[in-house]
Amino acid sequence: MKKIAFILATACLAGAASAQLTGFKVSAGYGWSGGIRDNGGVSRTMSGPELMGSIPLEKLPVISLGLEGDILFGGGWGNSSIKGDVYRTFVTASATVPGSQISAWWGVGWAWAQGSSGDFPSINGYVTQLGVSIPLGMHTPVLAPTLEVAGDLGSKSGLSGFSVSVAVKF
Repeated sequence: MKKIAFILATACLAGAASAQLTGFKVSAGYGWSGGIRDNGGVSRTMSGPELMGSIPLEKLPVISLGLEGDILFGGGWGNSSIKGDVYRTFVTASATVPGSQISAWWGVGWAWAQGSSGDFPSINGYVTQLGVSIPLGMHTPVLAPTLEVAGDLGSKSGLSGFSVSVAVKF
């Protein structure tokens, strides 16, 4: 029984040590939306927890291409004057600053926002994102967390926003 446990533990550690090779990234943080017109015509903003994930598509000599999605939970979770969520999807291009572990990315895509309890009508439109990723200095065989700061500019104000998060690559 001890041999089986040892083999399983070794396999798990080997898998975890190679985990950063996949390029998958997840992050959690806090985000803010741009102004969204409520049903009374007043411009309000949402803020709250934001979850993001990215999948690598192609690694080229200078840049890497990928898909990213994020959700801003601006309802009862955050400090918002209106309740709803903002969903954003992107095709991204990222590059690392030569000689450092700092990277930057730019993405283009589509976003939509949905109000909860009829707080505002749904909106959708084009969105771009610009962000920077700074290593937090903790390097383990499995995780290398980074601080990420990103700004979104949407074709409609409510799709724009800003986020600060901690990301981990697998």
